[in-house]
Formats: sequence, structure tokens, C-alpha cells
Amino acid sequence: MADTYQYRAQLTIKGGYPGEWRGTEPTDTGWHTANVGESYKAVTYSYYYTDSNNGDNNNSSRVIVSATDSWSAEYDNSNNLIVKVTTTINSIQRTQIRGNPLKGGNYTRDITVSRRSGATPVFTRNSDPIGYAHVLSGAISLGTETITISPGGNTPHSSLYVLNHTTGFPWDAKYTDEMWAGMHFKNTKENPSPEPPDIPKDYRPGATYNGSSWQSHNRNGGAASQYNGARWAEMRTQSGDSYENQPATGNPPSIRTNSNWRNMFNIGANRWPDGSPYEEN
Repeated sequence: MADTYQYRAQLTIKGGYPGEWRGTEPTDTGWHTANVGESYKAVTYSYYYTDSNNGDNNNSSRVIVSATDSWSAEYDNSNNLIVKVTTTINSIQRTQIRGNPLKGGNYTRDITVSRRSGATPVFTRNSDPIGYAHVLSGAISLGTETITISPGGNTPHSSLYVLNHTTGFPWDAKYTDEMWAGMHFKNTKENPSPEPPDIPKDYRPGATYNGSSWQSHNRNGGAASQYNGARWAEMRTQSGDSYENQPATGNPPSIRTNSNWRNMFNIGANRWPDGSPYEEN
């Protein structure tokens, strides 16, 4: 069976608008399953939201962003979904005047469109009047973007990012609409089982007797230092492939065993990696 992922046309607003006041045309009713390695031909949707100066959407105007997306996707060895999406904004318009959009004040909007939050805007219009219908932009090519989506989460990534802000007011949630528009993509794979961590070969050797047991120097709160004539320096050494059978040499402090000098062992109670994690390493 081929690997799959999900996609849908959607407009998501942080904080949300009720029902008819934001969405897509035509309506996309849910997530669709796609096969990796297949190219999906261009599809066009309009993504819309509503501006009102008194919080009553019956006195409002609608901004519509028409966009066309085409894409293909693959998974990498870590189950990351790699989507290559090509996008064109066909137009941006203000339309569908309802009642009096200026009821509550003659406030304008600052609008930017980009690929994602923090990216360079592909469209900017400051102080846009909301009280009458007009065209804000014609066609804008965004080219092809590579989107990487990690496994194990349910947060989709979109092909467009829109900010709509009331001119002259603070950039907080009350006056700013943050929106994710365009084609949304979702990674349906789980996180792969993690590989066992490599055992660090670098450690503090030896142990200290605390009156009842020998406690490893290589533990939380442990220490092994020597005075070098100017300051106290931490002693560290390196093991071979096994802490129990120490074949490594040449990295003092050393100990003589079986007529050979070897690096000192990682010994004692609560040692890492067999005991508490040695967080400082």
C-alpha cells in the first residue's frame, strides 16, 4: 500500500469567526487522502473573511483571496512529510458590502499575505478602506515552496498566511486577525520509534565512600578533580565499548590492571548511564 497524507482547502482564523463569516468557496467539506509521489494538478479556491468596525458582521465587508495550488509530496526516512507546493494568488478583493461597515468608526485595515508567519510578504496593503467594494490586487505568483511537516502531530501547514490588522491600533488579538489560508497539508504518520541513545564514552572516573556505600563520581552531584598547581581541574576520561571491560588507554587518569595501564573505570553506585542521568554531560 502506498504511503499517504491528507490535504484540504481551508481558512483558519486564530480566535475564529462564526460560520458564514469566514471559509472557502467552493466549500471543502473535509480532509482528503493523497498518495505520496503523485503530482496533484492545480485547484482554485477563494478564501474569505469579514471586516466590521463595530463587531456586528451584519455591518461589514468581505475580503476574498482567490488562490491556485498544485503540489506533490514525499516522506523522508524520519517520517517527515516534504511537500512542494506551487501557488498563485489570482486576485484579492473587498466585496459583499452588508449594511454600514463603517458603523462604529471609520477604521481601515492593514493587510499582508505571505507564505508563512515571519516570511517576507508577497502582498501588502496599508490603510485599506472597508466601506466599499474594490480590487486590492491582481495575480501574484508565489513560485514553489517546500514545506516540511513533522510526524506525530495534528497541526496542518498551509500554503498562505494572512494578517489583517486595524490601522493605528495595537498589534494584539483584539485588533489583529491571524489567518492560515490556501491548501492545508497534514502528516498522518506517527513518530518513528527512537533509536537507543549512544552511551557517552566521556565520564568522571572513580567513586567516593560515603560511610555506607561507594558512590560514583559520575553521578548527579558527583565530582572528581585534581589540583594542577594553579587551579582545580575536573578529571575526565574515556571508556572503550564496555564500562565493565575497559580496554581504552591513553586518556589519564589511568589505573594499572593485568600489567597494563588503562583509563580508570566508571564505577560506584548511581553512576550514569546505569543510575541517575548525569545532566551536566
